[in-house]
Amino acid sequence: MKKRNQSRKRILAVCLVAILLAVACLGTVTLAKYVSETENNKNLAEAGELIFYAAGYEDGGTYYISGDSFTFHLYNYTGDFKTPFDIQYDVSVDNGAQVSLSTGILLGKKASSQKITVENLKSEKFYCVTVTMTSPYEKTISFIISTHQDVVANQYAITDNGNWVQLDLYIGSNPPTDLTISYGALSPDTLNRLMVDWTQNENGNGLLKAENLQKYAHYTLIFFENENSSKQQYVDVARTVISAENTTIIIQEESVSD
Repeated sequence: MKKRNQSRKRILAVCLVAILLAVACLGTVTLAKYVSETENNKNLAEAGELIFYAAGYEDGGTYYISGDSFTFHLYNYTGDFKTPFDIQYDVSVDNGAQVSLSTGILLGKKASSQKITVENLKSEKFYCVTVTMTSPYEKTISFIISTHQDVVANQYAITDNGNWVQLDLYIGSNPPTDLTISYGALSPDTLNRLMVDWTQNENGNGLLKAENLQKYAHYTLIFFENENSSKQQYVDVARTVISAENTTIIIQEESVSD
């Protein structure tokens, strides 16, 4: 009886190890979360991850537009990181609207993107846009579009998160033209396609052009602390309108009183 119990224990142990190995193998298959130029730490894709996102639109977000159509882009890359596999996807919208492309493929091993147009939108209605990656495995992105006739202002907010500072841009009816971001000694997240050419120096400045910003989109820009900025704290700014006269957003250091 004792030998039989020991044998059963060995079998259970072997099964447990096999299950743990299987879970570990499954856990190595990861998917980079979609980024709004976002996308904050979502932009920090690691090598080998699948990258799949709709630029300017966050999963679960609600966005307000005017007019009877709008466009967005699907991407399989951010910065120098690209998905190593082809991504097959489906696009759909409810409430009687139509999409210009209901299915497609983003080719792997190179930067690939696709423009999608959603049409036949009616005023004062809500529409759910759903993008589903069907291969190599399933991942769904969905967001809500609300149509209206009002003019929406451009806004921004700044949050000091300790080791990094987050700048959120909320683009309205008309994207700002040539908006300068002054980030001092912080290090810009160059994995974000809006910040690819931005550099780190004592008086860092980056330029955002209107043609690179999409109406009614939300972008998150991340700036990391480094050896020159790690002892600094930065002023939080609640959601604030970007006026036509305000062409510069300053990530400002908090003044330290003696």
